[in-house]
Amino acid sequence: MTSSTDISITDQYKSIQIQLFSVAGMILFSFGIVGNLLNCIVFMKRTMRQNPSSIYFTAIAFINLLVLMTVLLPIVILYATNSSFTTQTILRCKVGYYVATTFLMLSRYYLVLTAIDRALFTSSNALVRQRSTRRLAYRSIAGVTLFILLYHIYLLAIIGVVQLSPGYDICFTNSAFFTSYIFYSNLIIGFQIPLLISALLTIMTLKNIRRARIRPMNDISFVTDVRRGKDRQFIGMGLSEVVVYIIFNSPAPIRNVYREITGSRGESAEGQTFDLFLQNVFYIVVFIIPAMNFYIYLIVSKAYRRKVIHLLDEFREHFFPRNLRNQQIATVGTVT
Repeated sequence: MTSSTDISITDQYKSIQIQLFSVAGMILFSFGIVGNLLNCIVFMKRTMRQNPSSIYFTAIAFINLLVLMTVLLPIVILYATNSSFTTQTILRCKVGYYVATTFLMLSRYYLVLTAIDRALFTSSNALVRQRSTRRLAYRSIAGVTLFILLYHIYLLAIIGVVQLSPGYDICFTNSAFFTSYIFYSNLIIGFQIPLLISALLTIMTLKNIRRARIRPMNDISFVTDVRRGKDRQFIGMGLSEVVVYIIFNSPAPIRNVYREITGSRGESAEGQTFDLFLQNVFYIVVFIIPAMNFYIYLIVSKAYRRKVIHLLDEFREHFFPRNLRNQQIATVGTVT
């Protein structure tokens, strides 16, 4: 029998959870939308998109926008309004779960592609460096996107509305087999593989930079000083994003593995409520990377900061031309 203390603690957890998702979630959404829009604009400029790395960064920014709008925003609205529109129909439930799973995974694998490109470019082998091309970037992004979308197509068939308790429904499956399959698929394909590949390639890139043995092709420097400086900026941005990805994406899978090993046998109602609360906290932490990568770039790259400042100056000049500002100043001076 549930005690009044358990009910009180449960209500406290629910209240904190509502505040966490509605306030922190909206902050992440707002900063993320602005940041990723600026990322798209900067990386799609003519001077930037000639570099293969800018193609990967543009893809990351675009998929992050989709993640924030189709995954995080519905969660924020759900908790802010204390209602659920995701589980009103089975179709919305299926599509919502499929979109959330695929978009989050695409965001991680695009980051892996960025790590691969940086490892290729910093290689001491000239032939390996030549593989860092725009053509490879487009093909890699298209191939990874197609694979992830097709691999998760089974979710549209098995996901439905599952009632955990009266008035509390979630989008999941009743099948014990597919429950385990989704768990291990998300753990291995969605976390371990991109984590290990990103970590190994980051170590490889750092070793390549430390060796500093980039040899010219055909006795001619393969990059100019300007290009070399730009690529160093891309390397720093990519490496920093991988490190932050590892930090903020590790807690949720580790917690899930622990729960899978220990189970919840004999756990009190208070313990189960706290575990669910902890799961949701770790889940919202996952959105820090899609929301904050723009600000990571600003901190890491001086050249990127200059690009953003120049872009903001262009916006100001477009919407508030200098002659208009001078007229306003002159008008104010005349009045005074």
